[in-house]
Amino acid sequence: MSLPPLADLRLDDITAGNNDAEAGASDAYNYDSDVEHEYERLDQRAHRKFPKLMPAPEVTKLTGMPREVVGLIVEQAAMAARPAGGIVSEETATAALGMCQWMRSFCRAAKVQELPCDDDWFRLALGAFSDFVPKDNTLPMGCGFRTWKDLFWELCKALHPVGDYPIAASFEARDFLLYANGQQHTLTWMWNFGTGASQRQLDTLLRALIQTKVQQWPSIVTKRKSDDKYLQERAAVQAQLRQIQNALDQIATTPPANAPYGLEKSDWMAFVTMLLMRGANPHGWEHWNDLDVQLYVAIMQDMTNEVPWDDAGEGRVRQLLKDGANPSYGGLTVSAAGYDAPPIFTGSRAYPHVLVLAVRASNFFLLKTLLDAGATVGPLADIFELLKALAVYTLRPEWSSNERFPLNVITTHRLLFQLLIPKLIKIEDATLKLNMINIITSTYNMTAVDEEPVGPAWVHETWLTMMQWVDPDFWQG
Repeated sequence: MSLPPLADLRLDDITAGNNDAEAGASDAYNYDSDVEHEYERLDQRAHRKFPKLMPAPEVTKLTGMPREVVGLIVEQAAMAARPAGGIVSEETATAALGMCQWMRSFCRAAKVQELPCDDDWFRLALGAFSDFVPKDNTLPMGCGFRTWKDLFWELCKALHPVGDYPIAASFEARDFLLYANGQQHTLTWMWNFGTGASQRQLDTLLRALIQTKVQQWPSIVTKRKSDDKYLQERAAVQAQLRQIQNALDQIATTPPANAPYGLEKSDWMAFVTMLLMRGANPHGWEHWNDLDVQLYVAIMQDMTNEVPWDDAGEGRVRQLLKDGANPSYGGLTVSAAGYDAPPIFTGSRAYPHVLVLAVRASNFFLLKTLLDAGATVGPLADIFELLKALAVYTLRPEWSSNERFPLNVITTHRLLFQLLIPKLIKIEDATLKLNMINIITSTYNMTAVDEEPVGPAWVHETWLTMMQWVDPDFWQG
């Protein structure tokens, strides 16, 4: 048989599976239709339409191949379909759907040749969705899925769009995307199960899945209160969390009849199963969160001169980043960890993004360290807070007498031109655009009198560049 090229497989093709119920409605029984034969060789199509005029072409029979060779065909097809994009990209969902359709067509062709699809072929087909293919006999004992085929098709079903979110209605996609990405909701579904993912990414994705099962989670992780009602709610949420974590701990070794999720065949269970097989730790997020909080506290200690940067502060920050602390941490769990807020800043939330905190610490060595470690901002609120922080801290009142300016030109340009502009340029909302323009215009106006700098020339030139970016016709001199 001739296999269709996965890279060109159209997602709107109607393909048949092992039976008509699985495949859905199709035009397969219309003899004149070519829906089922789009990738058919011309000699095959000619013989099908004119069998008396055209000789039958030679066709390789699956039944004449060893099962290992057929498995290799599936494995190669899965590798060809593997998405090249990142963890979150439209390409990942497209590639996954393509492989799902390919497997249906492949198994239909195999059945026609009286060769039922081997369950192990579905294990190999999972390699289309990441750089991970489970090993033989690694399907967790108590996960709810008895076969690789069941797991594969459940993952495929989860990709079917429901409304604006391309995922099955039974799964809380909005919450998961929010927890997993730490940014505003997106219309793109995360399918690629950690291609090249670090342990931290796997643990974070698993935690995000767990949190969709825990009620009232956001208010617990972002606030620290002492009233009795809140403490009771917090205790209830933490009990739910421990219950789910303990249940996931048992999946690998507990028989299905006794496993907490032994009968669940949901998309949620399918995603959890994939991550557990990949090595995600149900308790791992606590470790990474602790590193993030420690990083935040180290920066606060530098700000208050409790542990100055030139003393032990630099070594502490670099070690935390080396250990896996997130240089883009948003500060959302610092309060719940029991730490007081940093010195109050006008116009920002109590626990701002770590980059905003570093700008307000007036430590460009710290900022360079964070940027070199890959620091960025995602949510619009953080983007605007960083823009406003840079506006304020490049306009310090004492700049005219301060020889060692707190934010140097190179780091400021990295933040404004390399980090923020690519984010700001994507803003489509008219109100937000106007807000951005107002911040930039106001800051520029404070750098000059009659277009002459009143402070360091590079500050005036920097904000002039920002003005020219938002309004190319502003100044042509």
